[in-house]
Amino acid sequence: RFVEQMNQTATELGLENSHFVTPDGIHDEEHYVCAADLVKICRLAMEDPILSKYVGLATMDVTTGGGRTLSWKNSNKLLHDDLELYCQYATGLKTGYTGAAGNCLISSFRVGNRDLLIGVFGCPAFTDDRYLDTLAIYNNL
Repeated sequence: RFVEQMNQTATELGLENSHFVTPDGIHDEEHYVCAADLVKICRLAMEDPILSKYVGLATMDVTTGGGRTLSWKNSNKLLHDDLELYCQYATGLKTGYTGAAGNCLISSFRVGNRDLLIGVFGCPAFTDDRYLDTLAIYNNL
């Protein structure tokens, strides 16, 4: 039922080349999202102040109702100021991987008074290519 609603919302948002089968994005031949639709989704997500805040955090500690503190670390290396791939203008977004799609990254940046999204898809596993490619695009704007 949830996936049905995902597909209905996708249609309402004008996502023309997307179809959801699972809520978690695990690979399925009938589950797909094209790059243009991903950018539309990310643009909408960044308009939400709560989502944009949390996708831009490098780390965060959360205390559970039971009093346990959990530490969360964002997998987006562009956000960590202690890493070589850090970019001070990166404002977040989403890393991803499936066997079919490879390593992917949609990054958001603040450039002057504008927001910019860069998507990189199909990078090899166990490399930093998705970050290096993103920075190469960003640095050549």
